[in-house]
Amino acid sequence: MIFESGPGEQQERFIEFDGNYKVLFELNPLPMWVYDIDTYQVLNVNEAALRHYGYRKEEFLALTIKDIRPPEHVAVLEQAINKLKSAIEDFSTGIYKHRKKTGEIIDVQVWGSKIRYAGRNAELILAADVTATLAAQKEVAAATKKLQDAQAIAKLGYWSRKMSEDISDWSEKMYVIYGRDPGTFVPTYDNVRSCFHPDDRHLLDQQAFKILAEKGISDYEHRIVTEKGEIRWVFQRLHLESDENGEPVSINGIIQDVTERVRQQNLLRTSEKRFKALAQEGADLVGIMEPSGKCIFIADSILPVLGFHADELIGHNLLDYLHPEDKARIASTVQSLAPGEKVRIDPYRFPDVKGRWRWISTVATNLTHEEAVVGIVINSTEITDLLNQSNALKTSNDRYKLLMKAANQAIYDWDIVQESVEWGEGLSDIFGHKFSSPDPSSWSNYICAHDKERAVQQVSMARNDPGTEMIDLEYDYIKADGSIAIVEHRVIFLRNEEGTAVRAIGHVKDATAYRKNLQRINKQNETLTKIAWTQSHVVRAPLARIMGLVSLLKEGGYEELTQQDLLDYVHQSACELDKVIREIVHTAETTHEPES
Repeated sequence: MIFESGPGEQQERFIEFDGNYKVLFELNPLPMWVYDIDTYQVLNVNEAALRHYGYRKEEFLALTIKDIRPPEHVAVLEQAINKLKSAIEDFSTGIYKHRKKTGEIIDVQVWGSKIRYAGRNAELILAADVTATLAAQKEVAAATKKLQDAQAIAKLGYWSRKMSEDISDWSEKMYVIYGRDPGTFVPTYDNVRSCFHPDDRHLLDQQAFKILAEKGISDYEHRIVTEKGEIRWVFQRLHLESDENGEPVSINGIIQDVTERVRQQNLLRTSEKRFKALAQEGADLVGIMEPSGKCIFIADSILPVLGFHADELIGHNLLDYLHPEDKARIASTVQSLAPGEKVRIDPYRFPDVKGRWRWISTVATNLTHEEAVVGIVINSTEITDLLNQSNALKTSNDRYKLLMKAANQAIYDWDIVQESVEWGEGLSDIFGHKFSSPDPSSWSNYICAHDKERAVQQVSMARNDPGTEMIDLEYDYIKADGSIAIVEHRVIFLRNEEGTAVRAIGHVKDATAYRKNLQRINKQNETLTKIAWTQSHVVRAPLARIMGLVSLLKEGGYEELTQQDLLDYVHQSACELDKVIREIVHTAETTHEPES
């Protein structure tokens, strides 16, 4: 080793590795060797190094220290030795990669000291294998990093406080959760209590500590107020640690920021309230069932509609309640629904609590793929009264159409503002034309020429006269088969506040047969009048003579006339009466002959 004997003077003395020095070198449990810092050649090595690196002594002494380094780390070695040569200090240390005889790479903590060995510039090395230590440190660092990441992700903090102290020991995340500056905030009992929401500070009272002392563990949620005034929700779990005598010595706690969860719960609660307001209090029947028909959920709104309590149907198969004529159709429709598909089901019959059939209209949506539903949502409406009214209205309309058709009458709806007409079906049935165009002129095109101008002008004048509510027309109309019909036409105008006609309802009647019958009746009346006059005047004369002659024959007072003369007069009057009667019969027969 080097011993200094005075300024500017250096004596070199060689320590022979015998005696105590040899024992210290050879028997040291840590690997040691000496190498030439100029040639890198190993000059001496102890038994611990041979065992650890796996070489025999002659093999190790044949090596340079480059040989126990991975090739990629030789440059690092050379830099360290060059630094050692130029340094004033005689000692060096560091962690380096070494390679054993087997090729295994290890991490080594090296301590070195410059010496003179057998006349050479050398370095005495003491090495300690720290591979396991570094690996453990990496694992600890990784675990610490994971813990920190987990705390950051879970918004989790840790704290503890000894019962004999007032200040708690907070983790870094605690300050983040509480929204406090770790450089200025001291977590004393009073300071922490001031962070609690005023309505939650009772959780730090003696009663709360008494509960913790009894159970040893306590969980609760509460609000805290950050330095900026933000309100946060946190979850705390406290653990009371006691000594061997059962006396409390410290409180350990974890805290988690659950503000977002509470917010989501509040949103969910609000959503549920809205759903309840819509589903439970609404008029519609809302439910969820399995594709098989088993009821999973039904809203309470079913009670006022059908009289069932919800729990009377939940768990039962709704298909079993259906009317036998509807069951197969509804089951097929529901069971064929694909996930996400929606279908409107035609009305079907479902009994109320008293067994009376009620008509139901339903929209079914397959949400079996949604975790929150896992079923088919049915949104139904009870439509019995509506359906009955609709059927009654349809029956009434059908009767009206039949009556209109029987009376050769039809109607139309004229939107004057839009200049379009919705023609009634009866118009085509009566007149044979297909009124498919909404153009109002579609009707007037078939009015006979001698009446068309007058009829159109009358309608136009009535339309433009605010005081006219209704107009009656009569004109000849050309039917599709070419025949002429006598039409009675009534138009009723609907006007706005200014008196302008905005809409009109038209009523059209084929009065041809009626008019012909009226003419025939008038003719018959004339004939009957004529017959009546004939009966009262013409028939009476010969009949009166016959009656007088018969009276003379009975009484015998006919003087100069003979009985034969009287009989001749009777015969003459009878012939005259017969002629009159024949004329009356002929007139009557002529009147009742059917027209060609």
